[in-house]
Amino acid sequence: MDRYRLTIDNKDNFFQLFADANLNFNNCTLRDVIVTPAENFWEINIVTTKDVDENIFRVAEDFLQRRYHVSVEIKNKSTVGNEIPPAENKSAPKTKRSNVNGKTEKSSGEVVKISSIKENDNVVIIGEVGGGDKNGVSLREFKNGTIGVTFSVTDDTDGIVCKKFFKGDKKSDAQPFADQIKAGTLVKIAAAAKYDDYAKETTLLINKLEVLEKNSARVDNAEVKRVELHVHTQMSAMDAVIPVEKLIQTAADWNWNAVAITDHGVIQAFPNAAQTAAKLAKQGKKIKIIY
Repeated sequence: MDRYRLTIDNKDNFFQLFADANLNFNNCTLRDVIVTPAENFWEINIVTTKDVDENIFRVAEDFLQRRYHVSVEIKNKSTVGNEIPPAENKSAPKTKRSNVNGKTEKSSGEVVKISSIKENDNVVIIGEVGGGDKNGVSLREFKNGTIGVTFSVTDDTDGIVCKKFFKGDKKSDAQPFADQIKAGTLVKIAAAAKYDDYAKETTLLINKLEVLEKNSARVDNAEVKRVELHVHTQMSAMDAVIPVEKLIQTAADWNWNAVAITDHGVIQAFPNAAQTAAKLAKQGKKIKIIY
C-alpha cells in the first residue's frame, strides 16, 4: 500500500506518544493519521475545540521526528473549512492563529523577569539576544519543511532559549525574522513557556517579537576606580550569563585597571579573556586580567 489511514477512537492513547514532551493537547481531538511508508511520513490531522497555540504542533513534530525517526506534519483541520470532530456532531471553531511573520510586532502585557518564568506560562519578557550561530540566531529546516528559528535571550536575572516556527506559506518569513535580530539586540517577546524534551528545559515559543532601542551605555564616573575581585562569566553554570568578552570590554570602557575571573572550578573563559585583553591593548585600553 502506498498510503493508509489510521482511525484511533481513543485520542488519549495516541497522545501518549507525546508524554515525554510534556505538551498540552487537552483541547485537541485526533481525527486520523495518514501514513506513507515509502517516504516514512506521517500526516496527523487534529481538530481543536478551543483556541490553541499552534506552536505546540511544531514542537510535537520535532519531538516525533527525533524520537521515532519519521517525517511528521500535524494539521489543525479546524483551520480549513468546517470540520466535524469525531466526538462531537458540530463544527469546530476556527483556530485563532498566532501572527507568525518576519515583521516586528508590538508585544503587550506586563513584563516579567526570566527567572520567574514557569512552565505553561504565557509571558512577556525584555532581554538581550545572546551569542551563537549566525550572530546569535540559528535557522533549521526540518524534514517536513518547517523552519525553526532559535536563539537565547538574557536579562539581569537569567537566560532562556526562544523558538519560532514557520510553516507552509509562512516559511519565507523565517529569514527576514532572523535577520532583524542578532547577538546584542534588545528585544521584547510575548511567548508561551513550554518544556522542550530535547533540550530538557523550559523554552519560549514566540508569538510576537519587538526590537527595542537600547538606552545609552552605562558609565563609571567614580574618581577612584574599583578592581572587581569576584566575577563569574557564563562558564559558571547556573550563576552568570555574561560572556567574558563583554565583561572585559565593559571594565576597559569604564577605565578599570584590572578585573578578576572567579568561575566555579573551570578555566574555559581564560583563553577568550587573554585574547580580548590583547585586542584592547592594541586599541590603547590596557587592562590586567587576574586569573
